[in-house]
Amino acid sequence: MNAQPSTVQRTLQRDFRVTFEDLIGVVESGSISSDQLAEFSQRFQQSLRDATALTTSPNANVSEQEAQRIAAMYRCWHLCDIFFTRGDSISKMGGFVLGELLKWSAEHFAEADRHRLDLVRCKSNFDEHPSFWPAVVHLVCQGRMKEASQLLQLHSRYPRDEMVTNAVRTVEELTRRMPVYHPGTSRTEFMGKWQTWHKHVLDRTADITDPHLALIARLFKGDDDAFQTLIDKYRMHWMEVLIARILFTAPTIVLVDMHAHLQAAAERCAWVDEYDLLSVVISGDAHTVLEQARDEFGTCMFSVHLLIFLSQTNWLADGAEQDAEYYLLEYGQEFIDQHNWTGAGSYLSSRCGEEGLRRLEKKLLSVTMRTEKCATQVWRCCLQYHLNAAAAQVCRVFGQKLQREGKPVSAITWFIRGGATDELTRSLADDVLLRYARTHDAAELAVAQQFTQAAGRCQRLQFAAKYKDICDHVQSGNFAHASGAVIEILTETTLAPKWFWVHVLIDMLPLLEHDDVLFSSFDTRSLIQCLEEVELSHCRDEYMQTIAHKYMKRSRARNAEDEVEKIRMALARNLARSLLVQAPA
Repeated sequence: MNAQPSTVQRTLQRDFRVTFEDLIGVVESGSISSDQLAEFSQRFQQSLRDATALTTSPNANVSEQEAQRIAAMYRCWHLCDIFFTRGDSISKMGGFVLGELLKWSAEHFAEADRHRLDLVRCKSNFDEHPSFWPAVVHLVCQGRMKEASQLLQLHSRYPRDEMVTNAVRTVEELTRRMPVYHPGTSRTEFMGKWQTWHKHVLDRTADITDPHLALIARLFKGDDDAFQTLIDKYRMHWMEVLIARILFTAPTIVLVDMHAHLQAAAERCAWVDEYDLLSVVISGDAHTVLEQARDEFGTCMFSVHLLIFLSQTNWLADGAEQDAEYYLLEYGQEFIDQHNWTGAGSYLSSRCGEEGLRRLEKKLLSVTMRTEKCATQVWRCCLQYHLNAAAAQVCRVFGQKLQREGKPVSAITWFIRGGATDELTRSLADDVLLRYARTHDAAELAVAQQFTQAAGRCQRLQFAAKYKDICDHVQSGNFAHASGAVIEILTETTLAPKWFWVHVLIDMLPLLEHDDVLFSSFDTRSLIQCLEEVELSHCRDEYMQTIAHKYMKRSRARNAEDEVEKIRMALARNLARSLLVQAPA
């Protein structure tokens, strides 16, 4: 199931995950009681019941295949609850299981109720309505004899005089009077009543010719051909028919005899599917149930939760832990394929050891993070499961992506979030300075001022922030402060990258040519030395390119060499002026 799940599927996944986490929490806190297990089984079952109901709503937007799969999961879990979860308690009460099977049949095969609803609009001649006999037959097969009797009394040929007897009244009386076994009562006494009732069926229905009434009479007799008719004419599910067969041939059957009865029925009746998943549940082979459910449903969702559940019972042999790890890894992979990191982490971090976390980490780091929302989800998942190295790498990768897209503010945020190294913030600071070098727009440097935390750890970013302050002083006319700060960053610290020195000198041209002498002769010599280091550097051509990029767009005649010459002349004039100012009168 690699496709993205529907809303119903996502809801079911979420509900199962919440119950799973609660179950794991109870298991890891100590022993779990049978009552608690039964409660958790009911929670899983309720989630499947709700999902099945959602598939029938007008706005469900689910495929027929998905609806059938969820309904099949619900049927299977309910049957597992009877045979696995409550099997011991049923056995302690004598093992009588037919009552639970009849409830199961009525819950999962609702044709009887649908046909009854169709009859509500009918005011007379009920037996002529196409839903009448299907409703009666389904009710009889589900052991709902009182309701079936009430419908038969609506038949047009049902005599109102109690003294009059005909085929309809006969079948209605046999339906109404069929004995029902209740756990705790005498089985011998019940079988006496059953044999008496069965003799009445044989004696009173031999001459019935109406095909519908005759079919019901044949069902009462346990006629195998009658059960085949349910399959062929009424399109009943084979399991519903099997339960009806048990109702009329083995009404006191106990849980431990169910598998033998199934095998015997399979030998006599071609419609019994002994390879169906429900048959495997009845056989009590839990391992095969897990494997077959995975294959039939196309997902490990059912198997992984049933396995974790059954691991707290005696139904699984040795190797349950290894099986649990396998199914958890496979189910976690399904969430990874859906980019559901919360679900993936929940299952891969539970009972999967290092392998689960390793697989989760590998997949998280392979995600293509196109949006900040996606990156945030991946990062939070890493932190949730203590994958700290992976969380830092996610921040670095996504920060670099934002950096390439020209979003320095967001990039620095991610670098800081991941505990950025100086290398990362320095690379981003270089981008900030390079954009400034191309435009000489001080707004480009404003990014650095927004991240004083990162600037404190990265000298390059710290320089960008300080240089923005210098530009602000120049803009506001505070030249004295600006000149002092320039000398500090160029000669007294190593904050400024050498390739950027020439851009600082270009920006300082107005200060060098100002009417007031703002740089002393010592400071001017220091600036001249900076210019000489740039010109004598083996990277000179590379440095010049950052200047040329700015001016080529405006005037081809005005190139980098012109700018350097202007700086050199301005420095020479400022040196002469500073010496005159400093000369004694």
